[in-house]
Amino acid sequence: MKKLFLLLFISAVTVVHAQPDTTTSNPRDSIIQYLSADGHRLLNAIIVEGDTIPMMVLDEVLFMDKPSFDSDESRRRYYILRRKVLKVYPYAVMAGNKLDSLNLILAGMRSKRDKKRFIKDFQEYLEEKFEDRLRKLTRTEGQILSKSIYRETGITTYELIDEYRSGWNAFWWNIAA
Repeated sequence: MKKLFLLLFISAVTVVHAQPDTTTSNPRDSIIQYLSADGHRLLNAIIVEGDTIPMMVLDEVLFMDKPSFDSDESRRRYYILRRKVLKVYPYAVMAGNKLDSLNLILAGMRSKRDKKRFIKDFQEYLEEKFEDRLRKLTRTEGQILSKSIYRETGITTYELIDEYRSGWNAFWWNIAA
C-alpha cells in the first residue's frame, strides 16, 4: 500500500510540474501600436509567438429591462419621445460624421478666405440635401435633434454656428430656435 501511495504521489507531483507556467509572458510576446487602414486611428495588437492579433477595448454594453410605468400617460409620453428620438437620431450621427470630415478638410487649408468659401459651399450642399426633410420636423423633434447633436459632437448648436459662420448668425439662429 505504501508503494502504491508513493507511486501516486510521485506521479501527481510530476504532472503538476509538467504544466507550463502561464503567469510569465514569453519574451517574444509584446504589445504594439499601429495605424488603422484609413490612417486616422491608433490601434493596439499583441504579438503571440510571432502571430499578430489585433486588440481593441470595446465600450460597455448595458442590457436593460423594458421600462415600467406608473400610469398610462407616462407610458404614452415615453413612447412618443422614443419615436421622435428614433426619427432624428440618424441625422445627429450624420451631423457628427459630416463635422468630422469638415474639420479634416479645413485642417488642410491655410487661408481663412478658402476656409470661409468652403464652409459656405458645404452649407449650401447640406441645405440642398437635407433641407426638405429637416423642415418637416416638428419643433420638439428639432429640439431633440439639437440635443442629440450636442451629445454626438460635444458642441452646442450655438457654438457650431458661431464657429463656422459668425456670432451674429449664431445670435439670430438662437433666437429663432
